[in-house]
Amino acid sequence: MLKIFLMTKNEPEMLESWIKYHGYIFGLDNIYVLDGSDDSRVFRVYEKFQPLGLTVRFSSSGLNELAGELTEMMHLFKGTDSFLIKMDTDEFLAYTPDPNSIIECERAHAAIRKSAYLRMKNCFLSAEGPAYPIEIKLQITNFTEFFKKLPITGQSYKASFTCWSKPKRQSVKNICDEITCFSPLHKTDFKSFFHSSSFVSVDLGCHAGVSSNNSGFIDTGLSIIHYHSTSVEDSARRARQVLLSHGYISEHDSSKEQTLQLRRLRLRGNIASFHKIDFYLQYLDATERGEKLSPDILNQGHPYFKPIVPTSRLTLVRDTLQFINRQGVPAN
Repeated sequence: MLKIFLMTKNEPEMLESWIKYHGYIFGLDNIYVLDGSDDSRVFRVYEKFQPLGLTVRFSSSGLNELAGELTEMMHLFKGTDSFLIKMDTDEFLAYTPDPNSIIECERAHAAIRKSAYLRMKNCFLSAEGPAYPIEIKLQITNFTEFFKKLPITGQSYKASFTCWSKPKRQSVKNICDEITCFSPLHKTDFKSFFHSSSFVSVDLGCHAGVSSNNSGFIDTGLSIIHYHSTSVEDSARRARQVLLSHGYISEHDSSKEQTLQLRRLRLRGNIASFHKIDFYLQYLDATERGEKLSPDILNQGHPYFKPIVPTSRLTLVRDTLQFINRQGVPAN
């Protein structure tokens, strides 16, 4: 059915919830982790789940080399009749059963089709941003039937819907319990996945990648519940970790040294993790002035998530985890 490849580093706050949720839906033996952690709390999480079938591969590589390692891991399942998707620790899978969401799409027509879909769905148009759907139902049951419906053409596939968490003002400890406000689910094409028969390579964010037929992609109802932003402090810590892994800054740089180096990098244009650089620079500047950034700044990079757009309450992940913990449900 589905093989999930998680790339993670030092994310103990999310890791156990992510493993429980996806292990319950897909089975722990279908999850493969590429981990660069040095946090003992992460290792304790793996001690619980590796005996139950979870596969973990540790890597000391920086972000600049990890796309190659991910591609290598995913190639182990070439020809196994499985769908392959790379994920991050803050991304949780669900799907909408809407049959209209499975569409073969030429890249040149993607924007036109997205606009037409939104109009068809009777969406509102925000004065500050693009249209957004009123409500789309998500589910996690019968994923097997969902994947059976996808045509195998050699093209890649898109997880067509995404919602983003609304960040809180204070640092969040129990992320999946405490955060239940999200942007409405939006039609997007940010995340790619592949069939094992046609997979060639993947990029770090799994935004593009290469399949054997690159004439377009299959637009699906696969959906990402994205705990992208939880608080300013949490986001600053994660951004710094990413920039260290790229080698953009070093562990012992002062705030002023970090600012100078990152501003020089941005002069090069659209480099890897540029959005992390931009946010972290704003964070460093505010800290230097003795100010605190508003949580609203965390979603400025999302064209679908504006402060004026009302958020939706989404408890699917929280409720699923509570059910697993209450019932002691084993992973499939």
